[in-house]
Amino acid sequence: MRAYFPAYRKNQLDLLVLILFALITAQDTRHAKLATRFPGQAKTSSVIRRIERFFQQHPLCPLDVARFVLQALPDGKRIFILDRTNWKLGMQDVNLLVLAVRWRGVAIPLLWETLDHGGSSNQSIRAELLRQALELLKPHQIRLLIADREFIGADWLAFLTGHRVPFCLRIRADTNVDGLPACEWLPDLKAHERGVIAHEVEVMGTFVNVAVAVSAEGERVVVIGTLRAERLLDCYAARWAVESLFASMKSRGFRLESSHMTRAAHVSRLIGLLTLALVWCALLGAGEARRVLVHGRAAVGMLAAGWSRLIRAFTRAVWGEAATLLELVDQLFSPAGT
Repeated sequence: MRAYFPAYRKNQLDLLVLILFALITAQDTRHAKLATRFPGQAKTSSVIRRIERFFQQHPLCPLDVARFVLQALPDGKRIFILDRTNWKLGMQDVNLLVLAVRWRGVAIPLLWETLDHGGSSNQSIRAELLRQALELLKPHQIRLLIADREFIGADWLAFLTGHRVPFCLRIRADTNVDGLPACEWLPDLKAHERGVIAHEVEVMGTFVNVAVAVSAEGERVVVIGTLRAERLLDCYAARWAVESLFASMKSRGFRLESSHMTRAAHVSRLIGLLTLALVWCALLGAGEARRVLVHGRAAVGMLAAGWSRLIRAFTRAVWGEAATLLELVDQLFSPAGT
């Protein structure tokens, strides 16, 4: 593990691993639930205080986690997805902007920023998040950036173009495309139909390609980007991986919304922990043989398969079969990501 986090002291690494194990086995982010999964004879109140100090003081930060993700999940050109998720603690909003990387069909957080309000992000915050990613990667290593219609704007498009980042973005139906609202282009499209508006048209001062589709419910989906117009809609569909990611972090996985933390630094460390856990599940799930159903999709998702393998290994370790657990630990903390 030190290969990934060489600047951390041994006691910091040890505590990181303990909380990571607790998070995976408890599938809960509340301190009291995590404390019950810690080994040793210490009182629960003492363990909870130790966990609290982790979130107050530990050096774990998004850039360190991002370096870990890129090393542990090697790939050639990468697809990134930008999205936002939020939840409430009482009346207080917890709002998170996430830049995720897509690996073998699943999305994993790469960088994130906690927002101090309940609404959408502004263009400068998005640009700063992407600048951080470009400190770790060259533009030619980014195959595509995908985002929903919340993430649009003239400055944002100019930033992406200026930094040579290929993109595929959904726009609102009232956005002007060559001076005409997007909803007025191809008005005769019916449900399940697609159409190409044009190549190299002007949207918010940037020349892009545009494609349109109408969903089964009759909703118009207008996508712009630097790819050939015929490819835009299929590439945009990959955005749904981030919805599955948020579900894995929340109701279908680690119950992120049950956390009582609202301070930005504490939430950021929690997302870092969740990212480490998701990477481990992805690595192990990718190596599992999964039954394929008649529609061609696996019966169990990659992250769920990896989590099941981890839980079985933890259970075996309790009953004296620690070798299996040690092998899985090696898989996570090997610099080769194998």
